[in-house]
Amino acid sequence: MHDCPNWFRNGLNQRFNELCYTVEQQDRFIPLKEKESVLFKNLKSQLNKLDYETFTEWELAYHDQNSLEKEWIYSKGVKDGIRLMYYLNSCKE
Repeated sequence: MHDCPNWFRNGLNQRFNELCYTVEQQDRFIPLKEKESVLFKNLKSQLNKLDYETFTEWELAYHDQNSLEKEWIYSKGVKDGIRLMYYLNSCKE
């Protein structure tokens, strides 16, 4: 995304964040999120201090990587959509 203006990049990031928030609020995901939360609390309570610190460091790295991957996929999808719109608009009716 080096060739696009900052306002466009910011708009994409905002839309991505809005979609992430929206998906977190959907009822069909609530039972899975609750189950994950309980399991996660149990896991953390059973770790000693060193294991907990290592796990927390891994968790942060994992979430950073996951966020970057989602952002990359999203930006590729938007670029594909723009190319498709350009192609469709250039076709003769």
